Amino acid sequence: MSSKTKLFIVGYFMPSWVASLLMWGDDRTSSGFEIAPPWFYYAKFVLQVLAILLLFTPLKLRSRPSLIGLAMAGALILSTFFATPMLEAEFILLNSSVQMGLLAVFLIFAQPSATLERSDLRLLFVLFSSGFLLQIILFVWFGRMPSHSISDVFIRFNGITNDSLSASLLLPLLVPWAVRTSYGLIKAGTLISVSILTGSLFGAIFVPMITLVYAIYCRLYRFAATLIVGMIVAASYLYNVFAAFIELKFLSILTHLRFILNLIGAEYQQPSTSCSEEFCESFLEAGFYLSPIYMMLVYAVLLRFIVPLMRSNQPESADSLIRDTLRVFGISLIVASFVHPVPLIPFAIPLFLILTSLNLGTQGLKRATAACGRRTRAYS
Repeated sequence: MSSKTKLFIVGYFMPSWVASLLMWGDDRTSSGFEIAPPWFYYAKFVLQVLAILLLFTPLKLRSRPSLIGLAMAGALILSTFFATPMLEAEFILLNSSVQMGLLAVFLIFAQPSATLERSDLRLLFVLFSSGFLLQIILFVWFGRMPSHSISDVFIRFNGITNDSLSASLLLPLLVPWAVRTSYGLIKAGTLISVSILTGSLFGAIFVPMITLVYAIYCRLYRFAATLIVGMIVAASYLYNVFAAFIELKFLSILTHLRFILNLIGAEYQQPSTSCSEEFCESFLEAGFYLSPIYMMLVYAVLLRFIVPLMRSNQPESADSLIRDTLRVFGISLIVASFVHPVPLIPFAIPLFLILTSLNLGTQGLKRATAACGRRTRAYS
């Protein structure tokens, strides 16, 4: 069953990796990139839909679909029609939210025929690491710029997503696997390094912090201590690089933190333009502007998938590693939404909903199988 998940991962990310290699993307934000031909968008959509359907083939309905979840997803879709978008990015945000709602409806009804396992996470790690490595080689030796980069100013790598911010939001899902498997320090160090290479301050801060917190949560105190020492040594040697990084992104940082800074009454010369004039980077701020009800329903649908993950389990079991993976991923998305427009970021929410559905669906199947076994033994 896990082979289906591996095929899904490859098929789901393949179009973006092809676009990255061919330098197709938004020419307004990426030096040297050009708009992809129209056929590519249709092919990308078809391939990704087929990759998702593979996880649910043969198609079966869940025995007890969540009516509350269905109501939330339906209300989310409906709420987008009552929002008040004015800017291009706001229309994209609402369109992405409709897709999120439709995917949630499908996942609430469909019973997965695949599982998420450690080997799938290993495949993701290999794909991301290889993607970053190849992009670095192409840039250093051949001068090929990754997307969202500005020549001679700011270089951002993204693995296999063709979007550096998307990569920074996806990397946290690999943290539990890295920490709890062999050669954990090497894997964790790789995740932290590539999170910094994304050029996203969120990734550069969140990935090291969640790695440290998770190591302490797992009582891997030697691992945590080594990680702290390593980060201190790296900071001391790379202080000037970090300082230049913060200086370069200072205005961007203020823009992303504007909603929080305004909320607490702090004044750091953050932008003062309204969301009708300049797109609000924080989903909280953009959501409030478009429609508070819409904003709350996005969070409600996310929590509908996150809350079941919080059930207690045995910390040493293989299932707990997968559950922790999805917990960390969900927390990453919630935290990121305070400073980023998460619903429109490629892969982020859809991948979380899909992987969570695989885990929750198989857990329900295991409970049903166990209950059936108990009844059989009772009558024998």
